Amino acid sequence: RGARPRRQQAVALAAERPVAVARPAKVYGPGDRGFVPLYRLKTRGLLPAFGPTGQRFSIVYVDDLVEGLVLALDAASSRRQGGTFHFAGPEDFVWEDFALAFGQALGRRVLVLRPPSWAIFSAAVFNTLGARLGLPSSLLTLDKWREVFAGDWLLDCARTRELLGWEARQALPQGAKATLGWCRERRLLP
Repeated sequence: RGARPRRQQAVALAAERPVAVARPAKVYGPGDRGFVPLYRLKTRGLLPAFGPTGQRFSIVYVDDLVEGLVLALDAASSRRQGGTFHFAGPEDFVWEDFALAFGQALGRRVLVLRPPSWAIFSAAVFNTLGARLGLPSSLLTLDKWREVFAGDWLLDCARTRELLGWEARQALPQGAKATLGWCRERRLLP
C-alpha cells in the first residue's frame, strides 16, 4: 500500500526534473570486496569462468565510474540533461584477458577453468529448489544461469561519451595492479 504513493511521487518528480539513470558494467577496483573470493582463487592460479567460451563482457574501474556518475548528476542538475547513461571500461574482455591481467599483477600464471554447463545448470536447479523450500542457497539460481548463458555482457557507452564527454581511462592491467594492492594492504589476500 505504501509503495504506490511513493511511485507516484517519483513519477511526478521525474516529469518535473531530468533524471539520470546510471547503468554500470561490473565494477572492480579498490574498495570492492565482492570480487575478493575471485582474487583469492587467482592468487592460487585459478579463475573459474561461467558462460560460453569467447563470451565478451564489459567491466569498469571504480574511479572511472565515480567520475561518470558525477558528470551524469551535474548534467541532470545544471544542464537539465537526463536519461540513461552506460558506464564501461575502455575495452571489452573475455575471461582469458581478465586472467592474464590479474596474473601479470600477481606475477604468476592464472588458468581459466570452465565448469561444464550441465554442472552449472544442475547447481542452479538445486539452488532454485532449495530457495523455494526456504533452505539457504547461493546466488547461482536458474535466473542467474539464464543470464550467464544469454550471450555477451556488453554496454555501449557512445551516448554517455557524446552527452557527458565521459571516457573510461583505466586500462585493465593497471586497474588489476591497483585493486590487488588495495586488497593486500587490507590483508584480504594470502
